[in-house]
Amino acid sequence: MWRRRRRLPSLPTSSAWCRRCAASDSAVISLLLLLAGPLSAFNLDEEKLDVYSGPEGSYFGYALDFYSPATNAVSILVGAPKANTTQPDIVEGGAVYYCPWPATDCKQIPFDNKNNRKIKVNGTRESLEFKSNQWFGATIRTHKEKVVACAPLYHWRTLKAAPEKDPVGTCYVAIQNFTTYAEYSPCRNNVIIDYSFKNILRKLLQEKQTGVAPSIYDDNYLGYSVAAGEFTGDLHE
Repeated sequence: MWRRRRRLPSLPTSSAWCRRCAASDSAVISLLLLLAGPLSAFNLDEEKLDVYSGPEGSYFGYALDFYSPATNAVSILVGAPKANTTQPDIVEGGAVYYCPWPATDCKQIPFDNKNNRKIKVNGTRESLEFKSNQWFGATIRTHKEKVVACAPLYHWRTLKAAPEKDPVGTCYVAIQNFTTYAEYSPCRNNVIIDYSFKNILRKLLQEKQTGVAPSIYDDNYLGYSVAAGEFTGDLHE
């Protein structure tokens, strides 16, 4: 007895299948773009390149960020943490360069032009801070006309009588198109407690003061990366 074979439904052709996949992908991408809200982007021209260069051995390009104080002006800030500056007696303290776009010569930004601060120890002037090899420019962040650049290996002499130094780090903030600068170094300005039970309160006048995180945050790299924004709804960042 012969049975009639049931005919299976035909599969779509490869071209029809590709058209369905493309339509589905387009719908998903369109939905994601709608959910993401306003976006901005820029293209990289692989044929017409702008090349920036800095001093040899300065680690020029270690860090960078776009600097856009106005809507119609964009430049690039480039960190060179091993660069030398005009600071007297400072070796490879690091620098940040202002590089206009399109490419022209980059110029050092004068965040700090001073030598190490000194103190008298038994009648001899010795360094209170140590800016050589501090890696200034290892971190750069910008927001409109505001710029933050940091030196994670900046050292500070916590106790005057002892020849010890602690890697407390420091940051500089530049505002108003690099006409005003301020230094932030909270670990240097507040109580510092280490494994040798040093405990000292030091306050430097005319410097920005910030709070210190509770001890529960010790050794967790608090502040390793920072960002700025408006989070409270009061229209102030």
